[in-house]
Amino acid sequence: MTGPRARRRPRVAALAGVLLLTGAARAWAASEAPLINAHVRVIRAEGSDPVILEISNRTRAELRAAGLDAAIVDCAAGDAGCAEPRLNAGAIREAVVRTARAGEDTVTEVKVAARSLSAPPLVLRLIVGPDSSDRDDAATLAVRAAELVQSALLQAQAAASSTSPAPLSPPPVPSLPEAITYDFEQPRVLPPPADGTGWFVGGGGALLASADGLGRAAGVMLRGGYAGLGWPGLGLSLMVAAPVLASDLQFPEGRVAVSQELAAAQASWHFAFSPSALQPRLRAGVGVYHIGARGIPEQVSFVGTTAQAWLPMASVGAGVAIPASRALLLFAEAEAVLVYPYPQLLVLSQRVGGGLPSLLICLGADWIL
Repeated sequence: MTGPRARRRPRVAALAGVLLLTGAARAWAASEAPLINAHVRVIRAEGSDPVILEISNRTRAELRAAGLDAAIVDCAAGDAGCAEPRLNAGAIREAVVRTARAGEDTVTEVKVAARSLSAPPLVLRLIVGPDSSDRDDAATLAVRAAELVQSALLQAQAAASSTSPAPLSPPPVPSLPEAITYDFEQPRVLPPPADGTGWFVGGGGALLASADGLGRAAGVMLRGGYAGLGWPGLGLSLMVAAPVLASDLQFPEGRVAVSQELAAAQASWHFAFSPSALQPRLRAGVGVYHIGARGIPEQVSFVGTTAQAWLPMASVGAGVAIPASRALLLFAEAEAVLVYPYPQLLVLSQRVGGGLPSLLICLGADWIL
């Protein structure tokens, strides 16, 4: 059907939808009238730090977005009366919200004036401690402050409406709590202390240097163990160093190829003054030292021989580490290596040996498992 009546049906349906939405909006506004008519003063105290000022500005914006009449009020330092709620003729009740520092805590306080002048104001407080993950998150704290204001207004309204005065009797004093404190603190997750706590593996480059003729040899170092027992963090580990890249020792009669390896059980102490700062270390251990020598003659009249020895050793040293992440620490360490008996090589009339002590330098990383 395409007559005038059929063409009017969509318009009638649209008009009915508009009227329905308008009625729903009016009903919602009527149900929210006690909150919308309340006046909220957001106190911005003189001398507040930038984070507190931002929280105050954002709180006003959040309250206005919620449909409340909110305004910024700048108060001079020491003006206690500025932050007190007052009854206004044009508002059902007045609320005052203020965020400030209290030592290391960030405190948001809401006060709502009661209908009766003899009744104390309703006071709600939100305390965020220094270990909270959102202590300086202005956006989050502003949302919480706005929610606290709405909660205070609803509680004050409920307390006032719960009393039903008898005829011709004076209005009773609403039963309002003196102060209610909320602590929504969420602990900040901190990185583990020096080396963390638990099993670890590590490794890196090693340089073994002797000042008594054996020279320097470069190689690798590997270790693993358990770290982080108490403070300073005690660690127990096994270490193996194999400085195998060494130049041959040169003599008039020929050359000597020398290899050195060592393994030790070590204890370490890690001083973690801050999870992200440079961390000193002390290390000591005992183990075994191996030296092997192979003679390579350069004249026909000489014969090359091979010799090796396993000797006890002790080490003591120090270093530093810095966390690269929660599980990875980069380190640099130097240890004095003492071997007994003193290792020596005799090539005809010439004698060379390991230093007293030798120096082991390691650069690498530890990974917490």
